[in-house]
Amino acid sequence: MNDKQYTAFLILLMCSDPWPIMREEKSEYELKSFANEEAKKRGFTDWIDAYHQLLSPQTISVQP
Repeated sequence: MNDKQYTAFLILLMCSDPWPIMREEKSEYELKSFANEEAKKRGFTDWIDAYHQLLSPQTISVQP
């Protein structure tokens, strides 16, 4: 997963509150665990830290 794909995935996770799929399926746990693994590969504490750092105003460039 490249950085653009990971950032889009983080946006999806952050916007998925409340979780749109049945919690009994454990899909939320699995996806957030995957997001945490990817965050650690990139040097972040967890997926929430990655979300805030990757999507901070300093890292977002607006294209005309």
